[in-house]
Amino acid sequence: MSKMLEGLGWHPLWTTHIGCLQGCAEFMGSEVPVAWLFGATGHAFVINVHDRLCPSGPTAWDTRMILELSPNVGIRQTNLFGEVGKDDPRGLRKQAWQMVRGAIDDGRPCFGWELDIPEFYVIYGYDEEGYFFSGPMCDGGKDPKPWKKLGDSEIGVLEVYCCEPCQPASDEATVKQALQAALRHADDADGLTFEGYNSGPRAFEAWRESIEDANELPWGVAYNTEVWSECRYFAAKFTEMAADRLGSGLSTDLERVSKLYSRVQSSLLEVGEVYPFHGPDENPEVDDGGRRRAVRALTEAYDAERKAVEVLRGVCDRL
Repeated sequence: MSKMLEGLGWHPLWTTHIGCLQGCAEFMGSEVPVAWLFGATGHAFVINVHDRLCPSGPTAWDTRMILELSPNVGIRQTNLFGEVGKDDPRGLRKQAWQMVRGAIDDGRPCFGWELDIPEFYVIYGYDEEGYFFSGPMCDGGKDPKPWKKLGDSEIGVLEVYCCEPCQPASDEATVKQALQAALRHADDADGLTFEGYNSGPRAFEAWRESIEDANELPWGVAYNTEVWSECRYFAAKFTEMAADRLGSGLSTDLERVSKLYSRVQSSLLEVGEVYPFHGPDENPEVDDGGRRRAVRALTEAYDAERKAVEVLRGVCDRL
């Protein structure tokens, strides 16, 4: 017994959560631009940096905003999340297996966490043994992931999502709710970050301090740089699109925010030149001169991020 959803795959992005959600959207026939999806779910504005730039930063935060906001762009998700460990005392693996098979039988696309490396993967089918998946370092062709081993890792988290289309919200409601969520995360108002991690403008300060003290994990810096520079690229694109869609008195401020996020991205690209990503656990060689250059770039990123957040507060107040 097996079932495949032909044509379902991930949309290659450093931010694999959005890459999988975009792949599911495309499979369902949605024409939502990736920049709009990135911004409408709030992810484009997120930054989550560990004190030592652990590579877990891009995924180790409470991502409920994506689940809650995706209906605004016509994607309703149901999910199952839990810590299973090796014994799976609550039967989460079986629940996930039944949930995903039922969705795929109905033609609904799914995605989940750590079907291979600790990233997100689209689930495009199943057989008697487990899940067929597509994602980073695996666009297809690997053996299926045994359903009884999902979550059997050092991290020990089981996380699966099933998607279906729904009626999207208005552009104004979409932008307002996305920016409100972005500000909550920047302020860590709802405890969305975990101990040892930093959000909002403070994240850039923590990043800079880690490099100044030579306390950073070099390949973690490289990976964080790729993810967060991609996010800021799409934050700039989303706010530019929002300025065009909403118009009137908000366009000037939104265009200013777009330029500020472009500055953040440019600064992070400079950090990436000092800390190029060669692969997991492959540390780039960085000297003192490179660290000073990265510190300067992160100072500029902090300044632009701080200004962007303050302008967004004013935009939210007027929406």
